[in-house]
Amino acid sequence: MAFKAGELKTTDTWLTPRWILDRLGMFDLDPCAAPSPRPWNTASKHYDITHGKDGLKLPWTGRVWLNPPYSNANPWAEKMAAHGRGIMCLAVRAETRRWMDCVWGAASAVLLLAPRTTFMTPDGLGTYGNVNQTALAAYGTSDANILKACGLNGVLIQKWRISKGVTE
Repeated sequence: MAFKAGELKTTDTWLTPRWILDRLGMFDLDPCAAPSPRPWNTASKHYDITHGKDGLKLPWTGRVWLNPPYSNANPWAEKMAAHGRGIMCLAVRAETRRWMDCVWGAASAVLLLAPRTTFMTPDGLGTYGNVNQTALAAYGTSDANILKACGLNGVLIQKWRISKGVTE
């Protein structure tokens, strides 16, 4: 089914381009997978809420790929941080609680992708309207090393220090 003008504003089904996934290797689980049929698999196992598999309620195992719905990303980011193994794709909003707790406070590396990512619709066409920079956050040393070696354009950040409070 092709999307019509305006439809993308009412859906969270923005698929990560295959060329990004190809650079990151095989994942064991996508707990927030696009509805089936999807144009490509993102992992060996998919949880698809439209088929009764709620990834927020089901257990996560192995190396996880996560591209959460941007309209409700916080609980997904929290579960990814707790799981601690895999890569999450998310909008760069580095000042938010989600980033402070679930990315800066839990990830092992962050790749700020450049240029802005064009996501895909379920019929394989490019989306429009992505106004945010996209980041890949790696959880665990192995996935941090994968981000470092993947060859995707952007800025890799591997070490940071969180300082809470106000400075003058």
